[in-house]
Amino acid sequence: MSDQDWKDLEEMINLLEPFKVITMLGQQKGTSYGSIGSTLWGFDYLMAKLEKYEKNCKQSDTDFRTAVNLSWKLLTKYYKETDKCPVYIVTMTLDP
Repeated sequence: MSDQDWKDLEEMINLLEPFKVITMLGQQKGTSYGSIGSTLWGFDYLMAKLEKYEKNCKQSDTDFRTAVNLSWKLLTKYYKETDKCPVYIVTMTLDP
């Protein structure tokens, strides 16, 4: 692999770190992070990270920028699905 390939790989690992953090928080017992009520917080956190990475991408990073953009679109799709989920709606109503 070239030096640029290693730099790209390092950048991708840095981008995936917040996804790992959210996943690990969601698996902890005895915390509210794994609850349905914390779903939107997780989406907001990850979407903000993706937006930051997209802003910092160089113009030449078209493949990386495309991957970040597609990830953001997929998260947006799932974010909107929470409005349709009766369990989420009831949870947010009952959890002030």
